[in-house]
Amino acid sequence: MAIINNGKKDIFDIGKDITQTVTGTLDKVADAQKLANQKVTARTDLTDEKKMIVAKMKAEMGKDYMDPAKSIETHKKKIAKDLKPTERANNYYNREDIAWYDKFARFSYLDPYNGVNTTREYVFFTKPDLHIYEPRTRLLNPEISNMPIFADGHRRFPKVMEQLQMSVNDRTDFSPFVNLLTNATKSSLELPQINANTTETAQNIYGTVMGYRQSSEASDNAHEFTLEFEETKYLEVYMFFKLFDEYERKKYYGEITPPYESYITNKILHDQMSVYKIVVGEDGETILYWAKAWGVYPTSVPRDAFSDLSSSRDGLKFSVSFRCQFVEDMEPTILSDFNKITETQWKKYSKEMKIYDETNQMINGDWVHVPHIFKASSGLINDQPTYRLKWR
Repeated sequence: MAIINNGKKDIFDIGKDITQTVTGTLDKVADAQKLANQKVTARTDLTDEKKMIVAKMKAEMGKDYMDPAKSIETHKKKIAKDLKPTERANNYYNREDIAWYDKFARFSYLDPYNGVNTTREYVFFTKPDLHIYEPRTRLLNPEISNMPIFADGHRRFPKVMEQLQMSVNDRTDFSPFVNLLTNATKSSLELPQINANTTETAQNIYGTVMGYRQSSEASDNAHEFTLEFEETKYLEVYMFFKLFDEYERKKYYGEITPPYESYITNKILHDQMSVYKIVVGEDGETILYWAKAWGVYPTSVPRDAFSDLSSSRDGLKFSVSFRCQFVEDMEPTILSDFNKITETQWKKYSKEMKIYDETNQMINGDWVHVPHIFKASSGLINDQPTYRLKWR
């Protein structure tokens, strides 16, 4: 560039500089365009070369020619077909090969499709309706207000006492279940085997008798079971059963009445619960089995758990004995009853809490408010219609 004595550029020199810059830029653009054209030509030449090779192979092989992509798929199918006898000889089968109702298995076999693998059991306790508070209030029932254990429980364990009385809250704003016990349960609900009674005819002259099966209804009545619970350092679970027992002592002597007269009129046992047992499959939703125990009440208080706490490093656990009036299982009406008592709470919450968090690709461990059961068009059981446990 031309520099004048005063340090400023001459107007003509500035024009020359601009011209040189623009010219250089245009040259670079032209070079880049040539390079791009060369690449396109090379790709075109490559495509043309491939077409020529394919045409030559077609001409040489005639009807035996096969497209490489299709050839790979054909070979895969052929390999799978050739391996099938080997797989069956080693007890490996496809889902459609396992035909329980139409064929017989001559040898043992592996069935990863229909076997019961990972399961989870939920135990739901419905609330009893002990007359601890006056209905729809937080005022102690005058019949027990003078008992120190209930007065202290009202002050220190109000949430526990609310779990003992269904009528303490408005029906539109309460959980029908004893969440405390469901969350603390650490064992499965034991169920009785169904056994039929039998009768026999008189013995004939040959000493032969004939046996006949009678009803099995006796198996559904008067069942006793035990559940294990994990306690907190606040003894909330223990106080649930302790307060229940203190209430029953008062009731036994006729010193306490139900919260409503309708319990007496309709002969309803206000101090008994129902317990639902629901077992889901590996997806956490598909219901494999369900049962219900009616007229449940605890028959023990685990006071002996406090005899020696020196070995409680793994937490305090104890067992409680129960007795129920009736047991039934796999009846669709059980699911209907379950939905009936959860319907109000289900409508209260709108967001469904799925088992799997697809956004973060992990299990959704959030705590939930209420369960509900829905019919599904297909499930884990041979793709048959089934039921699923949902949460909100």
